[in-house]
Formats: sequence, C-alpha cells, structure tokens
Amino acid sequence: MLKNENAKITYVTELTDRAFIRLQGSDSATFLQNLLTQDIQRQPNTIAAAALLTPQGKLLDDFLVWQDDDGITLDCDGARVDDIFRKLSMYKLRSDVTLDRQTGHPWAIWSYDADVSDVSDVSDVSDEMTAFKANNTSVYSDPRSERLGLRAYFHPNSNDAWEVAPLKQWNNFRLSLVIPQGAIEMPPGEIFPLEFGLQNANMISFQKGCYIGQEVTSRSYRRGTLKKGLFTAMQAEPAFLANDEITVDGKTVGKIAIAGEETAIALIRLDADMTMLDVSGRRFDVAQPDISK
Repeated sequence: MLKNENAKITYVTELTDRAFIRLQGSDSATFLQNLLTQDIQRQPNTIAAAALLTPQGKLLDDFLVWQDDDGITLDCDGARVDDIFRKLSMYKLRSDVTLDRQTGHPWAIWSYDADVSDVSDVSDVSDEMTAFKANNTSVYSDPRSERLGLRAYFHPNSNDAWEVAPLKQWNNFRLSLVIPQGAIEMPPGEIFPLEFGLQNANMISFQKGCYIGQEVTSRSYRRGTLKKGLFTAMQAEPAFLANDEITVDGKTVGKIAIAGEETAIALIRLDADMTMLDVSGRRFDVAQPDISK
C-alpha cells in the first residue's frame, strides 16, 4: 500500500469499461474542435473532458481527449466504441484524419481521502507518486474533478506501492462525486448535458467556437433556463432503481437517473419542494452535489 503520513491509501484501477480510439493526421485537432463541447486546442500537455452532442443539443458520448506529438487518443465508453468509430468516420469526410481502434484500457490512480492530482504538494501524496508523475508523460490529472486523481494511458507498473481496487469500487467512488459517464448512466440521445452537470465537470466550453449542438446548449446556459438538475442520495433497502418516479404530493417531479450500488443520483425539477420527495411511498432525502474543486 502507498500511504502518506496520515495513512491515506492510494489505489490503482484498470478501467475495463473504457476503450481507445486513435486519431492521426494534420486535421485531427481541428476536426475534433468542430465536433466536441470542449476547447481542446487550449489545453496542451494535459487531457480535456468533452462530449459529442446531437444537433438538438442532447448528449451522445463523453470523452477524455489526450493529445501528444503524434496524434490524439479518445478515452471513451467501451460499449459504445463501434458506434463512436462509425460516427466519427461519417463526420470526417475528406479531412486528413485517420481513425484506429486501439487495444488496452486507461488506469485511474486515486484516493478516497487525498488529492493525488497535484503531485507538487508532497504533503498530500508520497514521494513515490511524485516520482511516478515526473517520469511519465502519459499521466495527467483527471480534468473532471481533482478528487478523481490521475489518469494513466498505460499499465502504471505500481509494484507493491498501490492497492489494486476493482472497477466496481472505482465506479462507486466516482458516482459518490456525482460524475456520471457512459451510455448506461447517460443514455445516448436522451439527456441534456447541462441537466447532468457536464458544465461542472469541465466538459463544456462556453467561449469556444461552434460545435454540434452548441446553439441549444449555449442558449440554455446563458438564459438560465435550466429546469432540472442532479441530486444525490444514499441507496436504500430495497434499492432505488433507475427510472423510479420521484413525486411530491402525487405529482411527478423527477426520477432516479442512476441507481448506483451505494449512491442513487436523481434528476429533479429545481422548483420542486426538496423536503417532500417521495419514491414509491418512501421518503427520499437528497443533497446537492459538491462541485467545489
């Protein structure tokens, strides 16, 4: 185990539910810049979180975008990789862009208690972590939240320094931070990105130029017309299930959007009485997610 003086454990998890698509060619960055919600051209030597929307402004897919000297790697939902590949192939037309599916999975290096994203602060992370980050150019802070730690695009070769955590444990931790990802948690073509807090996870730029679905997204953001948002609750027994209706005095005000093992995430009207929420006759207490970085 890797612990600092406060006995905080650092975990490493292979994210087997994620996959890679590699883009190469002189037009790769411009191609993605015109498609995705984040300004990837202003984030050198890092990774960017971004999304691909429908023309109606609904979410299709979420990505982490990693650029190096030879091309761009998209870290995407493994179950959606074939659909994403076809969609990108359709959009690229005559652009100088080549697409390739790559094997392997990203890795997360994280901790429940310590912020491992900023290795310059050796009071929060170990000397081993500092050396690891300094010696590996394919390791970056997860841009969605500093609490998510580091993202590695290769096996981190941690030896005995870190405790290996299963994917389920990582996903439970991620959902506790109210950071949804993938098609199971965010059904393609069904949700609006602002309702699911993608703007709070650094996945949307409101300063960059046009991208698919920008008009709807920008208008909703600038006019302050958002009507629904995500809230968290501890799972219960029996467990809340995805799509369970949430009511106030018999009137539907939302639903269980994501039924995690430990955390239930609800999509609720912002004007609802949060003290009177009910799910199938059970009182439903929620909290707003802490989006502080």
